[in-house]
Amino acid sequence: MKIPLKSISFPTSCVTLLAIVFLPSFNINGIDEITSFSNEIESASKLTVLLIATVIITTLLPSNIRDSIIFTRFKKALPSWRIKKLLYSDHRFGRHFVTQNIPEIANAETPDEEHYTWLKMYKAHKDSAEVTTPHFWYLSLRDTFSSLVILTIYSLISAYYDAIPSLPGGWKYYLFTSAIVMFSARQNGNKLATNVVSASLN
Repeated sequence: MKIPLKSISFPTSCVTLLAIVFLPSFNINGIDEITSFSNEIESASKLTVLLIATVIITTLLPSNIRDSIIFTRFKKALPSWRIKKLLYSDHRFGRHFVTQNIPEIANAETPDEEHYTWLKMYKAHKDSAEVTTPHFWYLSLRDTFSSLVILTIYSLISAYYDAIPSLPGGWKYYLFTSAIVMFSARQNGNKLATNVVSASLN
């Protein structure tokens, strides 16, 4: 039985999140600093619970909410609702190519028509390597970003309340890494959308 992409991407998301959390500790002191921080995490139950709770909250969030957070859209967040615009701006396609070769998308009059036309293509080619690779990374980075949003909020709160254990790096670090992960997730989401169309033409 084939393992769902969501199940495969989850461990990658967790490893990426841990790497981001530990990265600020890897300074000139090298691995000793990381070992020291690991001991602090082990002895500080609040921080341990925070990391576990962050992952749990992320997994409990409905996927449509996680998509909305990534693309900062309340409705119709996924790029499949904007596939025509994405194809027009993609160097592999362009307006003329789409009009001539993919009329079902070119003639779509509403975002819903674009999405459901794209969805048919996705269902037919979802197992293609051209599709699964960006899909895997989109899911991994999307969930990593959702967790980073939680840690950024926590870091902001801990910056003003000394009683709350702080994470290494501070809120600016988490805000910066969140922006990078968000951008990467969006890129892979857009690539997934256009690669589905590309796979349908092969």
